[in-house]
Amino acid sequence: MLKSFVDYDHSDSFSKFICDYLSNDHLDFLYGEYPNSRSIQDYAPTILKSYHQENRMVLVQELHDQYDNTTVSKQTQKHLEWLEKEDTVTITTGHQLCLMLGPLYTIYKIVSVIKLSSLLNLSSKTIRYVPVFWMASEDHDFEEISFFEYQGIKFKWEKESRGFVGELDLIGLEKVLELFKSHLGESLNATHLKNLIEKSYQTQQNFSNASRNLLNQLFGKYGLVILDANKKNLKKCFTQHFKDELINNTCQSGVNKTIQKLKTSYDSKFKPQVNPRDINLFYKYKSSRYRMTKQNRAFHLVDSSKSWSKSEIIDDLESNPENFSPNVLSRCLYQQVILPNVAYIGGSAEVAYWLTLIDYFEDQKIRFPKILLRNSALLITNKQAKKLDKFRLSDRDLFLKRNVLINKHIRAISNIDLSLMELTEQLEKQFSYLNQLVLKTDKSFEGAVMAQKKKQLKGIQKLEKRLLQAQRRKLESHVKRLSVLHEELFPAEFLQERKVNFAQFFMLYGFDFIDQLIENFNPLGKQWTILRFDSVSNNKNT
Repeated sequence: MLKSFVDYDHSDSFSKFICDYLSNDHLDFLYGEYPNSRSIQDYAPTILKSYHQENRMVLVQELHDQYDNTTVSKQTQKHLEWLEKEDTVTITTGHQLCLMLGPLYTIYKIVSVIKLSSLLNLSSKTIRYVPVFWMASEDHDFEEISFFEYQGIKFKWEKESRGFVGELDLIGLEKVLELFKSHLGESLNATHLKNLIEKSYQTQQNFSNASRNLLNQLFGKYGLVILDANKKNLKKCFTQHFKDELINNTCQSGVNKTIQKLKTSYDSKFKPQVNPRDINLFYKYKSSRYRMTKQNRAFHLVDSSKSWSKSEIIDDLESNPENFSPNVLSRCLYQQVILPNVAYIGGSAEVAYWLTLIDYFEDQKIRFPKILLRNSALLITNKQAKKLDKFRLSDRDLFLKRNVLINKHIRAISNIDLSLMELTEQLEKQFSYLNQLVLKTDKSFEGAVMAQKKKQLKGIQKLEKRLLQAQRRKLESHVKRLSVLHEELFPAEFLQERKVNFAQFFMLYGFDFIDQLIENFNPLGKQWTILRFDSVSNNKNT
């Protein structure tokens, strides 16, 4: 395994806001410095002091209930026992319940929290750190989570759904997974992957339990604790915050306060990742999830006839908190109330909207966690690495747009100079002479000179472009090979981690794939991790 790095700001993959946050540039007024190992450990006692131990008891009982019918690894069992203790905090990430875990970045989030927890446990003598995956089981955007891609093929689960995706039955999914398994062949790793599928999606009753089972099979040995927070007892812990949101619009006022600070002290044109609504809650009604709003002193469900008076909505909340569901913004507060969470690790979009929640948390008197960007990676197989060596591309070159990369490579390997800069310089000298004549004659001559200069410079630019195109045609075989390789690494010019499913690498490397990620990721680093795998692992036909 060979490992190298590329700075995030050299990959053209992150916004200026995220790059500024990582570099502690211009955003320290809002948050202070980007977290490191020492600052996280120093902050953990503050989290423990503010966390309600009654909530810990509810959390622990709920986790035991959720793991009741699950095979629990020794490491996960140890972490569940740790969570009972008042000296334990959590490092959390979360994501939608994507089919087959969706693109690779879900895996990268989980690996990041496992690795950071492990590193902190090695250096801490007084506080224990537990990695947690928050299952976004209340999400209702089924279209986003209903498919995954494997070797360029899209496998999609066709189903009607408007409710919590975690509560979906698995009817109709078996056909999709059988079709997928037919593409895997009969290798040893294929057998392992098929077993993973059969022990999760084909043995469970709903999508949440199936997703938990798959995650547990992949990450249980590393001690990952998986939480589904769509539970009545957990939501009871959040009842007062639900009530504040309904009556006082606390999320909207707090987030808008932070957004205004960013516009005033950071960038007047700052645009938030997520804009708050008047009520940042959903409600489960007739098996569907509806957005809540308030009009004329009454509470309504958008696109529904359902409504409440103020007293009715409070009574409903007290009796049925499980029907109330946080949205993307209020979910962050919910998470922090029920978990002793010292840090949250997320993608760039998550980091961006988490940072607009600072005043909201302060208004609600809830400690804000340390916010870290998950690891990002480019995975290169042994076969691909050998091809890259022949092209002599730098790691930074790989992140260039395909056409730019090809043009750069053609210029590098051509036996002729593809730049017409020398002609441009000669032209500039000739027109410098003409400009001297302009000073000695009528001004009407100046317009003719400038027009001719512009025309000839533009002509040289066109010729240079045509010369490059001609050389590309001459070196067509190079262009094709590089295009194919770049497509493998950046499908449809998307980042690999946003398109490719973990199954593609599991088929090559089996469970060793996860081991290698955990060994080589640095969750406190601020760079792309480029991993070149040595060879295919243990994948002979059975």
